[in-house]
Amino acid sequence: MIKEKFTFGPTPEALAIRKKVFEDEEGFTDDIDEDDKRAISCVLYLDELPIATARLIEIDPETYHLGRVAVIKEMRGKKVGTYLVKFIEVKARSLGARKIALSSQLDKKGFYASLGYKETTGEIYLDQGYPHVEMQKILVKPKPNKRKCRY
Repeated sequence: MIKEKFTFGPTPEALAIRKKVFEDEEGFTDDIDEDDKRAISCVLYLDELPIATARLIEIDPETYHLGRVAVIKEMRGKKVGTYLVKFIEVKARSLGARKIALSSQLDKKGFYASLGYKETTGEIYLDQGYPHVEMQKILVKPKPNKRKCRY
């Protein structure tokens, strides 16, 4: 059974997963940053084994940034990433988020698109040599004004 655990700041399990994925596999060098101090971290566990992590950072009261999404190699292709993003979206909604923004590696864009995220600018930029695009998802649509005019 998959269970989620949210904490303020990254846990040692979250950092270990991020190191494996971002540094060891993908070659990133600056995975840990100042945003970790204010981030809500999520780790997914299969039984007691940590298998995935992500972080959520408040941009403003209605917008959060999803980042550092990482799934251990052995669990990829098994919908773990989908579960992780869904858990994060529920958490963001509970905090008042109406929208989630993210910076996707170009080769992961299809994954996020399958979950309802859309490119915002269409611009491709490099982050540590890897091409990325900005994406977002509206979690809560504004309610239309249904007041009827009496005249």
